[in-house]
Amino acid sequence: MSGIVVTGLGMRTAVGNDAIQTCASIRAGIARLAEWPHLAIGPSEGGVVVAAIDPSLGDAPWPEKAEELSPQPLHEALWQAQLYDGMEFRARTQQKIGAYLALPAPVEGRVEPDALRLFAIEAKKHCISPAQADRVELHFLDHASTLVAIARAVQALNEGEIGVAIIGAMDSHLSSSWLQLLHNHKRLKHEGSGVGFIPGEAGVFIVLEKETTAVARAVPVLGRVAAVGLDKELVPLGGEVVARGDGLTRAVRACMEAAGGGADIERVISDINGERWRSLEYSVVASRCLSKLKFEHWHPADCAGDTGAASGALGIGMALRGFARGYAGKGSALILSSSPTGERGALALAR
Repeated sequence: MSGIVVTGLGMRTAVGNDAIQTCASIRAGIARLAEWPHLAIGPSEGGVVVAAIDPSLGDAPWPEKAEELSPQPLHEALWQAQLYDGMEFRARTQQKIGAYLALPAPVEGRVEPDALRLFAIEAKKHCISPAQADRVELHFLDHASTLVAIARAVQALNEGEIGVAIIGAMDSHLSSSWLQLLHNHKRLKHEGSGVGFIPGEAGVFIVLEKETTAVARAVPVLGRVAAVGLDKELVPLGGEVVARGDGLTRAVRACMEAAGGGADIERVISDINGERWRSLEYSVVASRCLSKLKFEHWHPADCAGDTGAASGALGIGMALRGFARGYAGKGSALILSSSPTGERGALALAR
């Protein structure tokens, strides 16, 4: 066990303005899908089906939306962790704060290089206020970003470099130029395609700290980070190559071993989104690593759409709310993340 616990959670998604609404909607199977009015594709020139938080966010790449995606879930997470009272970030003068942002991969054609550089410079101001972090790390690794960020935060907490870690995950697929590229590569689900994903957007924030610190502050613990496993897949997307799942298999095995074997896992939450390569990879990994377990498999993208770099954090939030409400069983949860760029991650989350 890492000795690291979750004390705060905040979300903003297409199906909820906070963590409670989001997770209750997904559990109930509620989806909020609509046609994207800015781009038409398909035989009948219908709009792309998307899961949008708010149409007013507009047709812009994710760096321009990050400032809108982050404040509400950040404040929600800090408030729950009793670090923010609406006026002051209470722990600022007591402990060093580390912020670890999980972000989309800098894929060519998605965001202009100058916009990405500007975002990296101003991320502390735009995405972490009012936390005023002592250090900010940016992880541009798409789906696996959250688990990579958590692994870095756990290391820094255990080594005493920081006292509180804020994990921020933000992504939005909803810009017409990016949607057109996804369509050109046959990755979108629409009336002319039987496979592909429904693009979405989300902002999710998680507060981590040592369990001893949380107990000393008398803050309720939402869950415990039992272990994180990271690896790399040499053939990320598969394409014409049969999905082998070697990278995710190694990540899951390392995670389960570090978590004591993983025999108590009752929920597996993956980022399966309708793309064939993800389903094939999950099937391979499940048969190799999870065949002896009795578990339910959750995939939130069915309701919230593919939330990209925020998908891992969304899965963690689903597990935490399941713990709180009692519908996640009595055991642990395993969160799986696979980035199109090859990064793979698994996280074991205990009560």
